[in-house]
Amino acid sequence: MKSIALVDPVTVKEIYGISRRSQTYFGRVVYVGLIGLIMYEFWSRMVSTTPFIGPSEYSAIGRRLFNQFVPMQVVIVTLAAVGAAADRVIREEQAGTLGLLLLTPLTARRIAFSKWMAAMAQSGSLILCGVPVVAVCVYLGSVGPWELLWCFAVTAATAMIAAAFGLRASAVAQSVPRALGLGMLYVLGYTLLPLVLIFVAGSNALTAAPFLHPAYSIYKLVYENVESDSIWSYSWILSTLLSGLASFFIVRTVGPLIERRVRSPRLTSEAPEPTPSRPSEDGKPRNAPPPERPVWERDPLLWKELVTRPGKRWSSDVKSMFMVYALIFICLCWLFKQGNHLPTFIFLGALFTFLALVNGASLFAPEKEGRKMEMLLSSPVPSARIVRSKLAAGMLSPESVRVQLLALATAVAFSWWSGAGIFLYVGVLFVFLLFVFTLSAAASLHAASLQSAALATSGILCVLLLVLPILVSILAPSGNSLPLPLYVMSALNPISVLEPLDAGRDGGGVSGALGRFGLYCALYAGAIAGLWGLMLSRFDRSMGRV
Repeated sequence: MKSIALVDPVTVKEIYGISRRSQTYFGRVVYVGLIGLIMYEFWSRMVSTTPFIGPSEYSAIGRRLFNQFVPMQVVIVTLAAVGAAADRVIREEQAGTLGLLLLTPLTARRIAFSKWMAAMAQSGSLILCGVPVVAVCVYLGSVGPWELLWCFAVTAATAMIAAAFGLRASAVAQSVPRALGLGMLYVLGYTLLPLVLIFVAGSNALTAAPFLHPAYSIYKLVYENVESDSIWSYSWILSTLLSGLASFFIVRTVGPLIERRVRSPRLTSEAPEPTPSRPSEDGKPRNAPPPERPVWERDPLLWKELVTRPGKRWSSDVKSMFMVYALIFICLCWLFKQGNHLPTFIFLGALFTFLALVNGASLFAPEKEGRKMEMLLSSPVPSARIVRSKLAAGMLSPESVRVQLLALATAVAFSWWSGAGIFLYVGVLFVFLLFVFTLSAAASLHAASLQSAALATSGILCVLLLVLPILVSILAPSGNSLPLPLYVMSALNPISVLEPLDAGRDGGGVSGALGRFGLYCALYAGAIAGLWGLMLSRFDRSMGRV
């Protein structure tokens, strides 16, 4: 068959493989359930504030629900697209079937497009999960065919570009965690690319950003009052087309990367370069001795964990580039609101939470997947010492320390106006990051793969940060005071600790936030201690030592 079909055998294989994963069904069920809780909480709040609702109020409710739902769906679909594409090439190489695919009549570029379409199909299923919410908005009014068109078009555009970047990261990275991180960096860099116009034409150049990237189009259409006959209402068309073209060219470049990966396996390409030879006394060349890295006699296991961390495989240039990009992005976020905006700090905190999740999930699961854990278990090292060394290496590695310093600078920069509240911002952020790291490490110990550990941790965090606040708002009485169970549930949300501090900017909010901060630290300290004890007590059973 000379003509290329839209759905080839590789695409069908990838889609069938996705559909058989339990994580796929779990993610869809959680997403649909979360949407249902959000709709119920939104509706109950609107009904409580306005008991007698007329047609105009129904229309306003539908518009507000639509404006809140679209950005959330775009963010979730983008993350799902990166995660769906980040393991396509790596899994094939680990299974030894990547070279077999090139023996088929399909070209490397066609294989890349097939894997990209499979990732799009997986992320597109989340778009379909949001159809009931959009249908409710249409039924309530104020949302017509034009809004539906740009909503689904912009969401599909972000999914296309995210899946393309995730696939490229999978073709150049060595492991799934690195591919996930690199794919997120690609997406973040592409999102910040229109901001380069600031250095060329000043702040007025930002008017062109909605025509260049879907994220700015969403912001313009959702958060600003754009008239239907305005040119801004058509900005999503050009940004969607540009995202589609960018995705096409990015996926085309993945084909040569796949061929290069098959021709030059990673084990060969990553071998250390030979040391330069130096002449000996008899004139014959002699290799210089390799640099010595003395083993720590007091704790050789911790030395081994620090030396073999996945971050050690990144070159110093890549690490420096990551830090520079992160600093530029944080500085831009700070300049927009001068560090006086809690939602921006929450967004940056979510990025640091993602890094802590990946760091903890990569402690045990990758070694179990690569069957390297058996070598460690066969050594005469106590289980408790193995767990302590891995946790210490995850927290004290140079890459983790750099990210922690960046998080500290972010917390201070976004709380400079609060005086003593700086310590609350720093404490809330670092306590939660330590909890996320410990939780993902415990999930990595019990899960069979890194993706399973990351998915389980993400599900628990969604319950803590999204489901519990919604339940508290639904069950809360009409008065200002909360019953003790609801007060404890609300204290699990880091945002609830900082909200009194953000509301009382005259200095009175510190006293109101201190009580919640104490309960917050007590709850999460107990959870962290419990997770550490669980890992120490269940390590032998999870690893099959008993």
